[in-house]
Amino acid sequence: MNKYQEALDFLRNKAKTSSKSDYEILLFHLDVIEELVDKATPNKPIYNEEIDEYRCKQCGHLVIEGWRAKNYCSNCGQALDWSDEK
Repeated sequence: MNKYQEALDFLRNKAKTSSKSDYEILLFHLDVIEELVDKATPNKPIYNEEIDEYRCKQCGHLVIEGWRAKNYCSNCGQALDWSDEK
């Protein structure tokens, strides 16, 4: 579990025991952190065999060869998982 996931879990647990006004504020921050957790969790890019290209699973942007070494999408910043790719 990464630090973003830990923070998200902490806030979820805190929201369960908070007052109504604090709960609404926590819900807003939960959404923001959830976006970070999703973006930081590597996704496998989508491979199109017919044209030999990879696209980001999150935004559909073409992943250019040079960006593979950086392990994230140059368009949206999504972490990419190349563990099973050629």
